[in-house]
Amino acid sequence: MSVGRALNRLLYDVSLKAARCAKDHYYRTTVETFNEGLAAELTEGWDESIRAEEYHEAVLPYWDRFGRHPKMIWFELAGSRDHRMDPRFIPSDLYYMELLPYLNNMQFRFALEDKNSLDMRFHDVKQAKTVCRRIAGEFYDDKMELIQLSDALRLCRDQEEELFIKPSLYSGYGKGIQSFIPAECTDDRIEELFSDTGSNLIVQEKIHQHSALASLNPDAVCTIRVLSLFMDGSVYIPNVYIRVGTAGLSHVVSGSEYNAEIMPDGTISSKICLDEGRWFDNREEGIFDKNLVIPGMDRVIAEAVRLHPRVGHFKWIGWDFTLDEDGAPLLIEFNTAPGDHAQRVCGRPLFGDMTDRVLEDFFFHRSMEDFQLRGCWVTNEDIRRYRE
Repeated sequence: MSVGRALNRLLYDVSLKAARCAKDHYYRTTVETFNEGLAAELTEGWDESIRAEEYHEAVLPYWDRFGRHPKMIWFELAGSRDHRMDPRFIPSDLYYMELLPYLNNMQFRFALEDKNSLDMRFHDVKQAKTVCRRIAGEFYDDKMELIQLSDALRLCRDQEEELFIKPSLYSGYGKGIQSFIPAECTDDRIEELFSDTGSNLIVQEKIHQHSALASLNPDAVCTIRVLSLFMDGSVYIPNVYIRVGTAGLSHVVSGSEYNAEIMPDGTISSKICLDEGRWFDNREEGIFDKNLVIPGMDRVIAEAVRLHPRVGHFKWIGWDFTLDEDGAPLLIEFNTAPGDHAQRVCGRPLFGDMTDRVLEDFFFHRSMEDFQLRGCWVTNEDIRRYRE
């Protein structure tokens, strides 16, 4: 190897190590600090001696076989709903820094999450009807045919109902969504909305959700989050929960929200989590109708199972569905880096009964290593291997 090439490799490895150290430092000083404070709040009423006993007698022996010694705060957070430390709860640092980029090939993430590709890839599942879109500055119609700005304005004006304009990339939690009624807007105003939203956007018709969901919040689209794991040629659904915006929010769940587990029969757990971790007992607080049943949950889950294999580079997905007025599943979006708070909301390990299978594969078998680690952010060694 030439001296110049060897020097380039050395500099590259040093820069990678520096970047990794910076990320680790940020995680330790910011993310863990936040979670330590949150854990202190959520463990009120949960006997400290019992927590310590469960941690030392159940959690640590389970993780010892994987060569890990996870911090107790992750199990306090995950087990806050039922005051129970299931050793199979996944620590947040392991999940975000190692497991997530192992399960999912992140170099495809933003391209596949583009809202403008959703109806192309999943053309046979109901979605909000697209009026027009913009991709990298160019306008297209609902069939992805190239059009001019004047055509996009006309397509919007032809609609009678309220329309929603959304960023199609790098968005989530309703960020950047605006609504407008075409009859009340001039072309200049609609063009201004296009400009404000940016070079990548989608304009869609309003979603009319099922009355059961509208009863929770008529002003916002309530979303059903379905987590799916694609392994060994099958799709598993370990956790399902509902996200409902609090009073005063509009359009979609954004900002403050209630989260509650949805049971297989469509009933909602009486334990409701506000945002990251303030717990309410619905039997006492009456936040939701105690007799409420979300219809057709078997159809929603079946859709997630059917669709997941189409994005095979991602073994772990968070799907967001709602129900239309007739109770049919309506896909809103899917997330290839879903948060880990489902285990807190549902009181169950993130990967459910597949937890041992996932961890054993990650720590021992590494069956996904050859095709999943390319282009992700795991360790310097992983990046070095694929660079060579």
